Amino acid sequence: MIDRPSLLSLLRSSALAGRHDFVRSAALDWLAVWPGDAEVQHLLAQAEIQLGHEDLAVDRLIHLVSVDPEDTAAYLTLAECLRRKGDAAQARVYAACGRALRGVDPDRNATPTWAAALTRAFRAQASGDTATALQQAALALSADPDSPLPTLAALKAHLALGDHAAASSLAAASFR
Repeated sequence: MIDRPSLLSLLRSSALAGRHDFVRSAALDWLAVWPGDAEVQHLLAQAEIQLGHEDLAVDRLIHLVSVDPEDTAAYLTLAECLRRKGDAAQARVYAACGRALRGVDPDRNATPTWAAALTRAFRAQASGDTATALQQAALALSADPDSPLPTLAALKAHLALGDHAAASSLAAASFR
């Protein structure tokens, strides 16, 4: 059996060579044994997009961001795939999530209203300004977005402030 670093190198090289069929086949074989390998899942989704299997890729990428809501690459790939499928509204939401995680200002004309607050929350948290992070996360949460990221930003801020009771209550209310 091939080791993981060699597999990843082979998958990336095959994708660069335009052999998306091989990437798909090899990734599916690997995932039959190691189904939780998110990086291989992401490479497989990229190959599926190139092969015209956007529906499979969308399902795979939605699963990836639900398992790891901080997977920036999966959000951005999902946004691009949805754009290609013609679902611009959903593409904007996922692109906004990916941009917020990177701390990149959202495109004001092409993102949901809560995206700017979410971006400010992640930036504030990264710079150690936990109070601002919590305030901005609460602002994003007040828009009731269909994304776990504002809740995650608020949870991190509560934990950084040492407010474990508030974090526990928010988690219990949000992740049922």
